[in-house]
Amino acid sequence: MDYDSRHVKWYWLLLFIVYCGAVVYLLFSGNPYLYSDQELRASMSRSDSLDLLTIPAQGMSGGKITAQTHFYRFDFQRSGVDPLGAPRYKDYVEYQTFPVQHGLEGFEIENIAQDSSGFYLTGASPWLVSVSLEGELRWKFKLADMKPGTKLWPALLDEDSVYAIHPSGEILGIRKSDGSLRWLTNVDKEAIAEPFIWQDHVVIPVKGKRTSEWMLIRRTDGKLNEKVPKIDVKPGFMVSKGPGKKTLILTAENKVYALDTERWKIEWSQTLTEPIKGPATVVENDILVATLGAKVLKLDVNRKGKVEWEVELEKSPAGSPTYTPMANRVTLQMLGGEIAAIDFKTGKLAWTYNSTNKSPLTDTWSVRLSGKHIEEYKMDWLHKGWTIWSACSNRNFCMFTPNKGQLIQSVAISAQPLTLPLQFDRRWIFFGRTPKGEYLISHMLENAEIKKLKTQASAETVPSGSKN
Repeated sequence: MDYDSRHVKWYWLLLFIVYCGAVVYLLFSGNPYLYSDQELRASMSRSDSLDLLTIPAQGMSGGKITAQTHFYRFDFQRSGVDPLGAPRYKDYVEYQTFPVQHGLEGFEIENIAQDSSGFYLTGASPWLVSVSLEGELRWKFKLADMKPGTKLWPALLDEDSVYAIHPSGEILGIRKSDGSLRWLTNVDKEAIAEPFIWQDHVVIPVKGKRTSEWMLIRRTDGKLNEKVPKIDVKPGFMVSKGPGKKTLILTAENKVYALDTERWKIEWSQTLTEPIKGPATVVENDILVATLGAKVLKLDVNRKGKVEWEVELEKSPAGSPTYTPMANRVTLQMLGGEIAAIDFKTGKLAWTYNSTNKSPLTDTWSVRLSGKHIEEYKMDWLHKGWTIWSACSNRNFCMFTPNKGQLIQSVAISAQPLTLPLQFDRRWIFFGRTPKGEYLISHMLENAEIKKLKTQASAETVPSGSKN
């Protein structure tokens, strides 16, 4: 046999290598049963046993952009206004309480995100815990172990997903329905300010070489945006939605910034004489901030943050100011629990109420009362029943009229409220802590609704054929 006929041609060898490469690529790409190390760890962390390991049938990504469902203080403007805006009765009564069954020994809850699907709990632990509105454990998800002294950031929520942010820079998109992993992304940098949702992205501010860098991660698939905005602002800043669709308002130390998110550039900044307490509250084209020097200031967005007025308080603020519509009141709780109300237009102190508050919840918020109570307390009809509410005493929340600060009602709760209430048509749900350090979910109902439920229950227990 001729030697040349037994020699392997080079182009046949090249074709064979290309064929093998294509087979390997098709085998590994899009195969839901093949995991990276991170994906396998994340999936296994949903349970305590490998027997319960679930493998997603449709891969790790996929999804749609849905509306954000949890905001600090009811909205991203942080105004503290009841999102439903429906008139309510003042006579709330605690109807049911449920112990929180998080299933973890020694779990200390530091952050609570909430919406109509339930509560999402994080703290100085690698666990993200989901419980129902009745306190039952829905699922729990263990992230990577954490260094001492660190904690998970508050969970971010939209209609379909919960986004968990680890101190090391891992961001996970998790299905709210069952706790299964949608995607996992690692930015390999530690966040320097609280992450937030902005439009189609989860935004993670991290430390850059000279300025902060904002990692933009798509909510649909966890892909990191190639464009990384660099914003010259101090670590620890807080973010609020500004006027319009493209502006964010940042507060850091003693500065207020307006950020254009189309160009990712600072439009203007305003330097105050004192450090700012908490995030800004945005009301149309005005910004409200409180300072550690016991002042409340109103800034004009259209005039690059120029101070329109400032008012001095008797004590330092416990948090940011809130806004009461129609009544044009700016309110906040001071250290100790006293409530201060300021005229939104003039900046003059309208009244103070010497209440006390031993609860960690220090925000005031605004809710409408029904016409019946407007007549009862001789409130101005032009204000449409808007009133001021806040946690008070040890385990209560109180209601005040906006014009004179008259106490309308004080409602007792079995636990100190830790968050603003989840609001439904005739029901408020508080997440709280009992004197023994246990966690409790309290369902508050309007008294008329309780009577209605009791009447329905009585009718259902009447035997067939009986007469009332």
